[in-house]
Amino acid sequence: AVVSTQSTGEIKEIEDKILHRLSASEGSPVDDISLIDTLEISKVKAEEIKAKVLIAEQTERDIDETRSKYLPVAVRTQILFFCVVDLSQVDPMYQYSLEWYIKIFLNGIANAETSDDLTESI
Repeated sequence: AVVSTQSTGEIKEIEDKILHRLSASEGSPVDDISLIDTLEISKVKAEEIKAKVLIAEQTERDIDETRSKYLPVAVRTQILFFCVVDLSQVDPMYQYSLEWYIKIFLNGIANAETSDDLTESI
């Protein structure tokens, strides 16, 4: 999203320069060296932006794929949290804070067996 926003700003700036050069150009645009230079710079910049956007899109896909692998953990964690919260309905003695829950969760992660295989770790 950040790359896209920056790229959009850069493209807008390049377009504005080109339009300004075209409107300020007297005679044939082919003879206007500064316009030709601006067009060449814009072509290079457009290729750079295109490459950045492709990298950003691939990174976004990689992040989404990795995030989806942790979905089972998120679902189980959510269920456990709401079970703990609902314990107070059984007896008011069972009232736990979010801070307590986070400590238990982090302790569970710290004490879990490690594995190089992500599906095994989850």
